Amino acid sequence: MTVKPLGDVDEPRYERAPQTIRRVVVDCGHHLMHPAEASDLAQACGLPVQLVDLSRDSPDDYGAAGDTLVIYSHGIWQATSAPLRALKQAAPDCPVVVWLFANHTSYLANAALAAAADVTFPAHVTPIDYLAPWARTPLAAVVPLALFQWPAEMLAGLYRECRGETRSDALSGHFSLYAVAARRNRLIAEAIEAWPDADLSLHRGWRYHAASPLDRFLKWRRFKCSAALPVSGDLSMRVFDALAAGQVPIVPRDILDFDRVVPVADQASLPIIRLEEYTLEALRAAHRRAINAFDHGGEAAAEARHCYVLRHHMLAHRIRDIVSYVAHAK
Repeated sequence: MTVKPLGDVDEPRYERAPQTIRRVVVDCGHHLMHPAEASDLAQACGLPVQLVDLSRDSPDDYGAAGDTLVIYSHGIWQATSAPLRALKQAAPDCPVVVWLFANHTSYLANAALAAAADVTFPAHVTPIDYLAPWARTPLAAVVPLALFQWPAEMLAGLYRECRGETRSDALSGHFSLYAVAARRNRLIAEAIEAWPDADLSLHRGWRYHAASPLDRFLKWRRFKCSAALPVSGDLSMRVFDALAAGQVPIVPRDILDFDRVVPVADQASLPIIRLEEYTLEALRAAHRRAINAFDHGGEAAAEARHCYVLRHHMLAHRIRDIVSYVAHAK
């Protein structure tokens, strides 16, 4: 079975969830979900939203029931199906969906999550659809990742606050070291060695996520461009992080779902620069094009890129689409 993309994620697919779903519970246990704000998500969904940590809170604590949609979102770490099994045992009629942040890797953990949920939303298109045999129902739409780091009001405020920051021409890109990301690892390691003026790193750990919202934003706002290299064909948050800070991202051709999520016409108008191959020469060429594109559009175009994410690619947009898909599923 082929996983169906969600289609155009730029506009709401439905006016409002029907009355059979009266409230939404969103898991916030994963570190990517820590910045989420219930009011932000509720405004997008048109329904009350409660944020809970499903690994700690019991179904009684958040009132699991037949009219409550529970959205469990987990990635490479903490991808355990135990909270879903406990929830379904306590409230069998409570609809539970899982949004798989890392279905491009951690295959066994993702298969276990798909087996425990009522509906499964992969975040990434994969070359082989390994999840379908494990899912309790046919796989739903692919719901891509988005801007997680800052809720909409905070993001807009940070952009205004940092208007006076100067931007560097240096290529930026800070990546976690994963064995499966062999092509990315080789290219970044070579660039670090041969391109000392670039602001690149390859490391283990989660230090970045412990920084304040302002410090994290400045790491993006102080550059004109950055490279968004995937782990394994996946569309990561860093594309939206870069656009939200006004950068011109450099995105390779091997991201499987990119042209659907960000249409080619939008890529040209923003713009987004495509990396044609994983070589230092190609990366340098893409960097020159990105700097030229930024300088041509200036800060007016940078703000347009920021607004593009606010309008189309926030976490709230993805939660809205999941709720609408489930509420109107046949």
